[in-house]
Order: sequence, then C-alpha cells, then structure tokens
Amino acid sequence: MTQDKPNHILFISDWYPHADRPFDGIFIQKLAQCIQYQPGWQVSNISFHSHDKGYLVKEQVHNGIHEVRLFYPEKAPKLLRHWRMYQMIKEAAERLAATYGPVQLIQANIMPFAALYAYRLARKWRIPFGIREGYSVYLDDQFLDFPWFKRKLTRFVAHKSDFLVAISAALGKALQRHFPKVNPVIIPNPVLREIPKARSAPTTPTLVSIADFRPYKRLSVLLEAFAKALEHNPELQLDLYGKGPEEKQLREQAAALGIANRVRLLGTVPNATIYERLPGYSFLVISSAVETFSNVGIEALSCGVPVLATDCGGPADFITATNGLLVAPNDAKALTEGILQMIANSEEYDRSAIQQAAIDRFSMAAVGQQYVSLYKDAIAR
Repeated sequence: MTQDKPNHILFISDWYPHADRPFDGIFIQKLAQCIQYQPGWQVSNISFHSHDKGYLVKEQVHNGIHEVRLFYPEKAPKLLRHWRMYQMIKEAAERLAATYGPVQLIQANIMPFAALYAYRLARKWRIPFGIREGYSVYLDDQFLDFPWFKRKLTRFVAHKSDFLVAISAALGKALQRHFPKVNPVIIPNPVLREIPKARSAPTTPTLVSIADFRPYKRLSVLLEAFAKALEHNPELQLDLYGKGPEEKQLREQAAALGIANRVRLLGTVPNATIYERLPGYSFLVISSAVETFSNVGIEALSCGVPVLATDCGGPADFITATNGLLVAPNDAKALTEGILQMIANSEEYDRSAIQQAAIDRFSMAAVGQQYVSLYKDAIAR
C-alpha cells in the first residue's frame, strides 16, 4: 500500500443517490463517507443509472468523495448497454486513478452487474475486488426467480470475489445458502450523523414508523395493529414518515378503521430533521415482511429510542431485551401485543444506555475500522 498518498478504494455501485432518486442507495453513499472518514483512505464512487435520454456523465465531489454518475438510455439494448457502461466505467476509473493515485481495491455494491464491471476492471489492473451486498432478494429467495443467466452471472461474480460482505447475519446465511463456496463477512451499516442527546420518553405514548409506503413494509398491518392497541390506550399517537404507491390506500385504511385522527402521514423529510425528531418518540416500529438490515432501526437506537420490530431478518442483529422487542412478521395481533408491551415497559428502557451501545457498535469509527481491516487483508494477499 502506498505511503505518500491515501489508499485509494474505488466503489462501483448499482444503487446510489441522484437528483431524480435522492434516497436510492443512500446507505452506500453513507458507507463511502464512513471509509473516507478513516485516516489514510480515499474513496471514489462510480454509479450507473437509467434515464430517458442518451448516455451521460455527471461528476461532483461530495464530502471529499469524487462521485461519477453514468446515465444510460433505459430502452438501450442490454448487450450494447453493458458494453458501453463498462467502457464508460473504465474511462472514469482511469481519470480517478490519475487524480487520486492508483486504485488498490475495487468494491462492488450490489450484484451482479456492478460486480461484473468491478471484476473485469480489477482483473485488468491486477488488484483485488470485493462485494458488499444488501439486496433482500437473497433473504426471501426472490433470487431464484431471476432469469437463469442472471442467476449464473451472480454466482460467478460471488465466487470470483476476494470478499463478500453481508450487512446482517440473516443476509449472510441466505448468501451462503445460494453461494455455498462463499463465506460472507458480516459488517453492519454505519450511523453517520451528529447524534442528538437521548431524551426521556414523551408523556403521551407516540409511535413512529419511517418507511417507503410499499407492500413489503406491511404498513397496512401496522395500522390494523395500532387500531387494536388504541382500544386499550386511546391516547396513542402514530406518525408515519415516507411516501410511495400505498399512500392513498393507507389514508383510506386509517379512515375506515376510525383512527385517522390518531395517525399522521408526514411525508418525507431530510435525514437531519428525522434525527432531530426521533428522540421525542416513545419508540420506533418496523413492521416489514423482510429487511436485510434496517438503517432506521440503528438510527433510532443511536438517538436512544427503543425499537419494536418484526423478526424479518436484519433487525434480529441489533434488537435485544434492553433496547426493544421482536415479534412475528405479518401478524397484526402479535404487533398489537408488542405495542402494548413496549408501552407498559417504557420506563424500563435506559435511553442513554441504548444510545451509547448503538454508538459503540455502529459509529463511523467502529464500522470503518472493520472495512479497513478487510481491505488491508485483501490487498496484502
């Protein structure tokens, strides 16, 4: 590893935020910032996105990370598109290497195509490449419904990688089931924000959910469970942050259940605003059918807010008896009982201790050091 310049890591990412989709792959952008935060390490990122125009390159430096966004026509023939994307990625990577020094390692974020591009470029430069995976299709076995060629390509790049990172133990087990020759490394996502001080639970029990309004988030089950919980505690309040195709349906369901006056749909707000507001809630609810991790879960814990979550994969890695509760997924009755239990036990949760434990485990320093150790091992081989 070079000593006079920072060690240069190149991300090639299938998901990454851009103007039309500002939250798409934001966790990858946060991870890049986490690595960039480590002394002696430089991260660059190349991502690729479809749009309704021609091939296009946009570049910016954000928080010290040089971000190259490549856009391709959504109707472009697949083979032509992949050939063109690889050429554009290679050209962008060469420019980044000239600016920041030789790339020591390439990390692909999301299989298979980002990993295929990373594998080809790493082979050309004779450097290691690894994969960080966070896609839920392996957890719920939707991967098996992929076209046979895409499945074969995914297995190929997984087995060719120098490391494969899974963001939770549940996802790691699923990846090992699909790719038996691979031994995934479990490294969680980081918490990046300046964290507000933990506060006492509010006097009026106020629940919060932060999620896309999509079927797999099971917000309809949450509303059903919340309506039943209200029968036991009429003072309950539920705030839902997010947007998505189910918004109209959720509003109609809340009205039909007679709980519209106790449920607020607050849309999307900046992450900084969420952090400011989180400490004022009694607890966060994750009602999903499947989650590979749940960033919002660790963000709530880092603010000292307990978490009620369905046992849907990732949350099992960080929910304990001291910071929350796990209940069965897709079960309104279990979720109702969980809500009532969390309220009954609210005074037993030490919010300052919850916050400190989350910071110790998920801070930029804690997560970044795990990646740096992984990178050093791969580069040294």
